Amino acid sequence: MINLLVQFFINNGHISLPGIGTLQLTKNESFWDDGKLIAPNEYIQLDHKNFDQSNILIKYLADELDVNQEEANKQFIKFLETILSQQIASLNFGNLGTFHKNGAKITWNSIYKSDDYFNNIAPNLYLANDDNSESKNSKEYGWLIWSILISVISIALIIYKNISH
Repeated sequence: MINLLVQFFINNGHISLPGIGTLQLTKNESFWDDGKLIAPNEYIQLDHKNFDQSNILIKYLADELDVNQEEANKQFIKFLETILSQQIASLNFGNLGTFHKNGAKITWNSIYKSDDYFNNIAPNLYLANDDNSESKNSKEYGWLIWSILISVISIALIIYKNISH
């Protein structure tokens, strides 16, 4: 069951677990700051407010377990009750983090760190020196010379063809 819940979370970016709360993937966009592109930041947080998404989750579980929605709901509630009925419990949520229950208090310890995937970018801006600009100019003139040469040869061949007939 836990693998299906993790997969649902990964697919949707949130999951509501009655009695525990809503696990949410929160994203901060990248931005430009003081000559650097600051990497986007993602983190997973637990909000103790439950949103009513049970129909979507139960439908997903029913499809994955190949059972009807009523049976999927029973299995889901039974799974949650095993955790909620204990005084002290821990539940690993895939490789994303762990739920900890101590009495009535439930906390989330995230081990997902977006810093492992995203880095800040500091572009190395420099002005072209004279050597680079000279080589660029010689390349531009090289194409110009070849263009003129091909044009002159083409015109000469056209004139030769018209004179020989």
